[in-house]
Amino acid sequence: MPKCYLNEFTNSDGTFYALNNELFKREKPLYIQHKTPAKVCYSPDYYTLDMKVPPTYAHLNQEDPLVLERELFWKYENEYPQILRLMKNRRSLTYSQAELLIKALISIKLRNKFIRDEYMGEQHQKMIQQIFSDDLIATVYDTKKHYPQFTDKEIVDAIGSVKIRATSDPEFIKMLHLTGLIDRERNPQSVINAAAKKFLNCKWLIVESDFSATFVTTDNPGYCVDSNDVVHNVKLADCTLVFPLTPLLCLMISDKVPDPDIQSNILKKRLEYRQVDSAMINSINSSSLYYFSRYIFAQTSQTLNSISSMVTLANKKNLQHSCLKKA
Repeated sequence: MPKCYLNEFTNSDGTFYALNNELFKREKPLYIQHKTPAKVCYSPDYYTLDMKVPPTYAHLNQEDPLVLERELFWKYENEYPQILRLMKNRRSLTYSQAELLIKALISIKLRNKFIRDEYMGEQHQKMIQQIFSDDLIATVYDTKKHYPQFTDKEIVDAIGSVKIRATSDPEFIKMLHLTGLIDRERNPQSVINAAAKKFLNCKWLIVESDFSATFVTTDNPGYCVDSNDVVHNVKLADCTLVFPLTPLLCLMISDKVPDPDIQSNILKKRLEYRQVDSAMINSINSSSLYYFSRYIFAQTSQTLNSISSMVTLANKKNLQHSCLKKA
């Protein structure tokens, strides 16, 4: 989780308040903790290229192991505070600043621990099983052409080993996550670049608190809502992207609402501000709880007090659902 993002939710002393969901999992009561971003946003070597990579990614062996943090993430994190200052002061953004901001927010979603954890989840395992089942014959045939010395059984066994690693080996899953991130950041046709281009052509609405309530965020901030009002972690088509930026500001971009100023003003990205009340803010906060991993953050303890019962209820529902599936 980028420190530059979490810093926007801190108080003047550099601290904020947090609910730690791991306490519930250990059958302990939730309580509010006083934290700094540095204590919750850092995981040693999480983005370090320190694992073996397959031959298709052999070029990455020549990279700085910290390439993601030093080259790719740095370009966002270095500019992010200045862009947020402009937005908090109701200043327009240049298109390069707006592009950098939207890419930063998409990057935050794709680099998130929640995404990597999903590689071990049931949905990902089903997808991997389907991919390997659909492509098995073609993969064996293609491998046989390049490695004729191997028997069909040896090739099938090797493919099975890769399938198992793709859903259960933490090092292999880390490799999948990091190589995917590098490709998405560098490939002009990647989902980051395609989604950023699309969202830049859409209207940007900043919903602003009327001070009756404040926005919370989590260790997996932002979500997408489709046209059927279903909340998704990441869904960059037929969606409204909702992303809390500060305790008082939240960005909303619908891919169904074009920017009417896009042709007449090619130098500045206009932002529309709309004040909202506690009902709207509480609704956004509620949806923010759908896909967090461990922490919920707020600038005040009162804000977390007001949603702690909501978190406990959601936990109990998830636990009951899990028990039913196992049964």
